[in-house]
Amino acid sequence: MVDHANAPHVFRNVQRVQLTEQGDGVRHMEQSLRWSALLFKGSFTMTLELREDAAAAQSRFCMISQGGVMRSMEGMWAVRASPDRSGVRVVQTFTAELNVPRSRYFNGITRRVVTQLVRHNMEDLLGELSRRYSPTALASS
Repeated sequence: MVDHANAPHVFRNVQRVQLTEQGDGVRHMEQSLRWSALLFKGSFTMTLELREDAAAAQSRFCMISQGGVMRSMEGMWAVRASPDRSGVRVVQTFTAELNVPRSRYFNGITRRVVTQLVRHNMEDLLGELSRRYSPTALASS
């Protein structure tokens, strides 16, 4: 969650990341992203403000520069113990306002793009957590 520099190796839609420390636990992350839906594909760059709380295993983000199809975006990642303490639960909140005309045609495409981005991000995050915290990876660290 906080290894943002490694994001292009973890998340399939992230092409490039540049981090800038702002102080007081705040970083700015400029990232180049790619997307695709059906026959459509593209890329865009946006900058997020990151506020990380390692003790709470939580990272909050909000978009501070408009990027591509996104007018605004904010959310949070957190890792919590599962109710029975046998594992962990990854929690994500994500709110976005899109920068595309409202029409029946565009609504379907943008819904697919955003749904696919969120689905891929969760799949990629869970894959990375499995790689880092599998019994084999933990035994070798």
